[in-house]
Amino acid sequence: MVLTDPSSSTTAGTDMIQYTAGTANNQQWQVVDIGYGYYELLTRTSGLALDINGASTANGALAIQWGWSGGTNQQWQIVTP
Repeated sequence: MVLTDPSSSTTAGTDMIQYTAGTANNQQWQVVDIGYGYYELLTRTSGLALDINGASTANGALAIQWGWSGGTNQQWQIVTP
C-alpha cells in the first residue's frame, strides 16, 4: 500500500488515502530534506505538501495536501521500525 491522492487533485485540502501501489503520478512523492532529520513530502500531481489536517495529534487524524507552511504538521521523519 502507498500514500495516494485518490483523484489526482490539485486542490488544497484533498484527503490522501492508502491504496495498492502502481506507477501513476498520483502515487509519486518528492522528498525534500529541510534539515535536522526532517523532510517535506510533495505530491507530484499538485506540488502541495503532505499535511496533517489542523495540526491534529489525535489518532485517525486526516492526511491532506496543503500549501507548504513549514509547520510541524508538514514535517516528516523517515525512520525504521
